[in-house]
Amino acid sequence: VVPIALLTAFFAGPDALSHDPVAWLAAPLMVVLAWVMTFLVMAAIGALALLLESTAGLFEVWLGLFTVFSGYLVPLDLFPPWARAIGDVLPFRLLLALPVETMLGRVDHAGIATGLGLQLAWCTAFFVALRFTWNTGMKRYQAFGG
Repeated sequence: VVPIALLTAFFAGPDALSHDPVAWLAAPLMVVLAWVMTFLVMAAIGALALLLESTAGLFEVWLGLFTVFSGYLVPLDLFPPWARAIGDVLPFRLLLALPVETMLGRVDHAGIATGLGLQLAWCTAFFVALRFTWNTGMKRYQAFGG
């Protein structure tokens, strides 16, 4: 990831990225929190396999929503206001668009603080969901054999 980011920064030029030191400090933290959020969701979906026959469909729903509402397929600025409002409530923007917008200088200090707070809140919610699914699944899990 780092070589790709460096090459992109090199070819885009110095004016493409933010000159704000707060953004430069916050963006790596946002990327780490986005990774933690993704890990917790994937672990929770995996833990659901202890309760359900298959979690592949749930993973595909998550992946589909991620590709639409994170800005991966289409920039979020191109969404109509009602779809943008839905996307702002969901966690997907925090996984991709927020760190990118921060490094491009499109997020002010209040937006950075709000984004980090939302990422921490979603991390907490996903951790609680993971613990619940894991504990519930382990109570139901039975292994046979020797």
